[in-house]
Amino acid sequence: MIHSGMTCDTAARTLLRDNEVFASLFNTVFFDGEEVIDYKTLVSYENDQSVLIDHQDIKRRRDIVKKARWDELARYDDMKKELDAQLAEAKMKAAVEAEIKAKAEFVLKLFKSKYLNEETKWLEDLTEYQYDQIFKKLIEDASLEEIKKIIGD
Repeated sequence: MIHSGMTCDTAARTLLRDNEVFASLFNTVFFDGEEVIDYKTLVSYENDQSVLIDHQDIKRRRDIVKKARWDELARYDDMKKELDAQLAEAKMKAAVEAEIKAKAEFVLKLFKSKYLNEETKWLEDLTEYQYDQIFKKLIEDASLEEIKKIIGD
């Protein structure tokens, strides 16, 4: 709590002792608001100094000293990187699966338009390459036997 009789220096020091305030200020000023410094990892250090000069004990109060527990920050950073990598991999896998599904649906529609009474169960769960080859054969008006050779049926 800041009292009206405090100096600006004392008021600033009081505010900056609060880890949340400290982290928020430094993240805003130095890192454009990105949460690089996590207030939960900050540790405060006492930095008052006492010096004897001509038998007089002179006390000097220095600026606030805080350190982050880097082992925890590194662990959080590693966890974030791992999570980001897993997320990117999942997104890529989902995109590939969506593309294969779209090709399968398109090939199935094209097949049904050319072979109205033909069974289509064998066109399920093929590889992307097989769907591409079947599409090519359908465009070339290949026979049903040529198309089925693609999957070895």
